[in-house]
Amino acid sequence: MTRAERMMESVCTPLIHMESEFRVDDEMILGNATQLNQVLLNVCVNAVHAIGKNQGNIRISCHSEEKEKLAQGVIEKLSDVWKKYIHIQVKDNGCGMDKETLRQIFDPFFTTKKGGEGTGLGLALAEQIITSHKGYIYAESKKGEGSTFHIYLPVLDTEHMPQIVQNIPRKDYRIVVADDNAKVLQLLKKNFEKIGIQIQTCMKREELQKCLEQQQADVLVVDETMEDCSGVDFCMSLAGRYPDMLKLIIIDGVNREMAEARQKGIIDGYVEKPVSDTAILEAIRNCASQPV
Repeated sequence: MTRAERMMESVCTPLIHMESEFRVDDEMILGNATQLNQVLLNVCVNAVHAIGKNQGNIRISCHSEEKEKLAQGVIEKLSDVWKKYIHIQVKDNGCGMDKETLRQIFDPFFTTKKGGEGTGLGLALAEQIITSHKGYIYAESKKGEGSTFHIYLPVLDTEHMPQIVQNIPRKDYRIVVADDNAKVLQLLKKNFEKIGIQIQTCMKREELQKCLEQQQADVLVVDETMEDCSGVDFCMSLAGRYPDMLKLIIIDGVNREMAEARQKGIIDGYVEKPVSDTAILEAIRNCASQPV
C-alpha cells in the first residue's frame, strides 16, 4: 500500500491534497502487486481528472472486514471461499457522476474525457484485474459531491492455501514462450527450471510454428513486439487449431487492440513487462480460474 500511495501522489496536481489511513496488521492477499498497484493508480487518475484544475482532496483508506458484516449487495458479489476481505476506499471531492455515467464507468472504451484525452480503458482494466483476484470493485457518486471507489480483496489464510496453490501449474504443464530477446528467454528458462517446470523457448515466428506443430502445448506466451511478427497476429493465425491452449501476450501496457483481442477470444490474457516466471504463472492461474 505504501508503494501504491507514492504512485498515486505522483499523479496529483499541486492543488490536490492526499491523505491516507491504513489499518491492517498481518493480513495477506494472494495477487500480482504490479497489477494491483495499477488498479489504484487508475482509480486515482480518475479522481484527479474529476477534481480537474480545482483545489481538492483525495483520501485512501485500507482496513480488513469480516465478510458477514458487509452490506448484502457486496456479499452477493464475493466468493464463498473467503471469510475476510481487505477493503480499500479511494474518495475524492471532485465533480462526481450522474447515475448514467456511474452505470457505464467500467465498460471498455467508455470515457467522459474529450477526444484524445483518454482511452476509456483505465477503470475497465481495474475491474478486470480485481475480478481476476477474486475481488469486487464498485463506485458510489453523486453529481457535484465527489466519488468513492470501493475495492474488496480476499484475505489469505493458511486454511485456504492448499486450495489456491493447486490451481497454479506445476511440472505437467507444457509452456512455450516466444520472445526475440535471448536474455529474457534464458532467464525465464532458468527460473522455471528452479521450480520444476520445463519450458520451450523460441525467437522466430517460423521456429514457433514448428514448435507448436511438433509438441502439444498447454500455454503459449508470445511477445507482442517480436521482430518478425505481432503476438496478436500470430494468435489470430492459430484460430481453431489449438482450442485447449491458453494464449497470453507479453505487453508494455493494455491498449485498445489488446482489449479487443481478448474480448473476441483471440487471446486469453496478457502478461505485463517486465515479464517473469511468477507473472506468467499468475496470468495462467487467473485465466484458468475464469468461468467458461
